[in-house]
Amino acid sequence: MGAASPTVSVVIPCYNAEAFVAETVASALDQTYPLEEVICVDDGSTDGTLGVLERLQAGAGERVTVLSRPNGGPSAARNLGLSRATGDYVQFLDADDLLRPEKIAHQVDLVRAEAQHPDLVAAAYEVVLWEASTCAVIGLEASPWLGVLVAKLGITSANLYRREAVERVGGWNEAWRTSEDPELAFRLLRDGARVLLDPVPATTLRRRSDSQWNADVESSHQGWLRLRMGILDWVRAHRCLSPEEERCAERKFFEYVRKVHTYDPGLAVEALSRLPASFRPEPGRHGKAYTLLYRAFGFDGAQRLHPYWLRINSAVRAPGRASSPAPAP
Repeated sequence: MGAASPTVSVVIPCYNAEAFVAETVASALDQTYPLEEVICVDDGSTDGTLGVLERLQAGAGERVTVLSRPNGGPSAARNLGLSRATGDYVQFLDADDLLRPEKIAHQVDLVRAEAQHPDLVAAAYEVVLWEASTCAVIGLEASPWLGVLVAKLGITSANLYRREAVERVGGWNEAWRTSEDPELAFRLLRDGARVLLDPVPATTLRRRSDSQWNADVESSHQGWLRLRMGILDWVRAHRCLSPEEERCAERKFFEYVRKVHTYDPGLAVEALSRLPASFRPEPGRHGKAYTLLYRAFGFDGAQRLHPYWLRINSAVRAPGRASSPAPAP
């Protein structure tokens, strides 16, 4: 690419996105940086998404390409778009997310400032809960390996991917319908990808109750945990983390193990074996009662007994039932 400005393609996988995809496409077309193309891939939608895309294409002319395929999941749709993309970099944009007008220009400036152009620009982003109208900014970890383990290495729509790097590792893994972006990031890192961190949140992720993740919450959480189990094994074997980073990863990993225990106790207990025998949950993170139960009865016992303790403690705290405050959980 040399000193010339890199070219950028936008790929938007779309499934039943009739209500919001026009706004998403507009956020791509409104970029201050000139784009090679905006490629929209309808992934077998059953609503009016394809009609919306065709109308957008008619209005935008050659700037927008619309492709259609039978439903195969977001990764399959991204791969189809990737196969048609011509840009040096690809902005993968989910059909309900939004880019600020300067997003791609800002990240291209970061790319051009590097002596070697990065394979992945991982960026902070804003999350908006669609139904609740609340928002939060998700930042980054300084270490890409720690970031991919604790879900702080950007996300699909916030990041910018070097096309050749994604193609070199085989594209998006079509077997994954959730956690696809950390799975791809893991393969990129394992391949030696150069990563540039962008702390500016110029992407809005709109989380909806009917999202792909929420379509099967149990499977989503199980997949997330299995992926991190594999990544944790790999980074330890290759010594990718400092001792402090490994402790941070273990703390976050344990929080997720606790969450998955609700759906799949067997998987949670298996995942716990990835932590050192000396690991202990911290009272400040999990409560004094839980840490005491953990020491007395182990992980599985603490998970099963802690809800009962919470109910008992709640009853004691009820008005008229307790003469003094109950101890902190």
